[in-house]
Amino acid sequence: MNCVKQMPLVDLDRFAQIQQNAYAGVNNGTIEERQQLVAFYTTLIHASECTFIGYYNDNHLLGAAIIYHFTLNYCGEMVPATGIGSVAIDLLHKKEGIAKSLLLYWLKTSGENGALVASLYPFNAAFYNRFGFGFGTPLYFYQTPPKNFSSDGDKSLVQWLDLESSQDLSDMDACYKAFFLQQHGMMQRTDIDYLRLKRQKNLKGIKVVEVQYTTTSTTTSTSTVTGYMLFEQKGITPSNFLQQTLNVSELITLTPTAARAISAFFHAQADQIDYVNHRSYDPMWYHSLLDLSYASKPELLPQINHKVADMGLGMMWRVLEPQKLLQMLPPLSFSLQFHIADMHSKHIHIYPVPCTQARASSTDNADSLQIHCDEALMSSLLMGALSLRTAIRNGNAKMRNSDGPLPLIQADKMARTIDLTWSLEVPQCLTRF
Repeated sequence: MNCVKQMPLVDLDRFAQIQQNAYAGVNNGTIEERQQLVAFYTTLIHASECTFIGYYNDNHLLGAAIIYHFTLNYCGEMVPATGIGSVAIDLLHKKEGIAKSLLLYWLKTSGENGALVASLYPFNAAFYNRFGFGFGTPLYFYQTPPKNFSSDGDKSLVQWLDLESSQDLSDMDACYKAFFLQQHGMMQRTDIDYLRLKRQKNLKGIKVVEVQYTTTSTTTSTSTVTGYMLFEQKGITPSNFLQQTLNVSELITLTPTAARAISAFFHAQADQIDYVNHRSYDPMWYHSLLDLSYASKPELLPQINHKVADMGLGMMWRVLEPQKLLQMLPPLSFSLQFHIADMHSKHIHIYPVPCTQARASSTDNADSLQIHCDEALMSSLLMGALSLRTAIRNGNAKMRNSDGPLPLIQADKMARTIDLTWSLEVPQCLTRF
């Protein structure tokens, strides 16, 4: 009999073996490695921030995954969310619908447990798109020579961050939390995040410490960590250790002073570092640079455009409770409904959008403006990864009223009004899983 269920501890060794075979490119397949994986998985389970699930045939594990439990910043509201990772199938049982069964079990149980949003990093985006996952925010990968960073920041504010120090970790956590509370799409830091950090070899850290002075009857000073960076230094080629890159693993700044201080730190590495590998969700980040370059492969693109970054799409989002998220958005001044086609049953789900008009919440309001799209596109729209205006212009979403489809000019105008009213930020998520 086939079923998906929570995995007991006794099956972790079997799961580790399936992982080694499924991801042979990053695993060496040795017994020692498998033992290390089992020890790591055991620690994850005891952290109580994730659940291991498995697909069984007569109690024999054929595939498995890890479900993560998160708190997500959605437009300033902290909401329960979920993620899935380490999906692995026994090589002898590929293409038997096991991954689909694991995915559907995860979505069903997560929704029942109150999660409003689901997320994942896809190996096959088209596969997950069929289950209602929409694309997230592009991530830009920069390779910047240190000389291109501004040196006008106060480098004296930069100090070493000791990853073995409980005080430094507490300061880093406080800085991350402050950023999490102000940035849509961020996940709250978990104990599992710190376990993953400890597994990264050769990881170094720096922090920016700003001093604030308060004067009442006497003057007092308070030191606050307003930024930090985790990074590694690596040789560009094994044969020449003098050529190095600085690879940023995580970078957070809360103030312009912190951002400029770290920029000055980068600039000061020009005698030893060939270029800095850095990634950012901000498409305008290059405005902080003194010059444009992609160090490992300088390239002039058509119409004299300098290559400054590579771009990739990673995290995908699936909104599990559209109505609850819509309630968190600013109300519109007119009646609007989302008509969403279920990706599998083709059933149309109707979600009324909060509105200042009296009849706004009714699903049978014939006067409502309607947006027609699928679950994946709606997920991208509600997460802020896609503007409604772009979706309308590309034909991925349709806008209509009781008389039929709206002319493009009118639909474009209405979509722009909705985008401006909601003013959704693009989601930024630094959590790996």
